[in-house]
Amino acid sequence: MKYWKQALVCICILLAACIGCQSKQTSETQYIIGVAAYDPDNAEMRMFIDYYRDYIAEGFPVKFYFSGRLTSAEKEQAFIRSMKQQGAHGIISFFGNDIQPVLQTCAEEQMYYILGSGTLDEADF
Repeated sequence: MKYWKQALVCICILLAACIGCQSKQTSETQYIIGVAAYDPDNAEMRMFIDYYRDYIAEGFPVKFYFSGRLTSAEKEQAFIRSMKQQGAHGIISFFGNDIQPVLQTCAEEQMYYILGSGTLDEADF
């Protein structure tokens, strides 16, 4: 239950940031968000994916793209770059390993990044 609350708060923050930064958008605007999954076949990760796709995407102008299984920061960076090419505004990550190069990639691509679960140490924050 704790993860669901964290995920919902993260989604709301990301949506508010995207919507707030786009003052001249119409109601037809759809925001694209990439979701970096550590393992899409994991039962907990599957619940998040289903929740985003079946509930959040139905009520907000957002389209989610989900990664395949991530096993390294390099794979997460490649996913971020591919999401930028798809027009994504941000990333919600459930991977979050080796966060510094991943954050640098998002900064280079001018994308938002939210850690969907887990915590950051003081230095990374």
